[in-house]
Amino acid sequence: MTAPVESSAASPARNREWKRPRRECALEVVDSLLRTPGAVTGEEADLLLDLRSLLCRRVEAATAIRIFCDLRRRLERSQYLAFFRLRIWLERHLQAEVRLCPAAESVTVEVKLQFYCPEAIRRA
Repeated sequence: MTAPVESSAASPARNREWKRPRRECALEVVDSLLRTPGAVTGEEADLLLDLRSLLCRRVEAATAIRIFCDLRRRLERSQYLAFFRLRIWLERHLQAEVRLCPAAESVTVEVKLQFYCPEAIRRA
């Protein structure tokens, strides 16, 4: 799908939507990290459980991206393959509805998680 390029000054309210029902791959990655002894700290386990809950319920995609980015900054060096799989899965299953102004019609675009900060992702 080709979407018009938007400026970085686009409306701050982007509604991220889930686009496909299959969640198993992402859940398997999260579950694997949780059951591997010493892979994560207690705080990281809490964040992984929060992310898992959001993925299961398919709600609050913006919150899921924020948690993913936080976990990615913390764990990607030691768990690169797991976060590569999560990033690719999220990119394939998230879309954003964007508007250049409140009166404009929304355009659906793919979400690319090339940055480690949710704000940078929002502006991309």
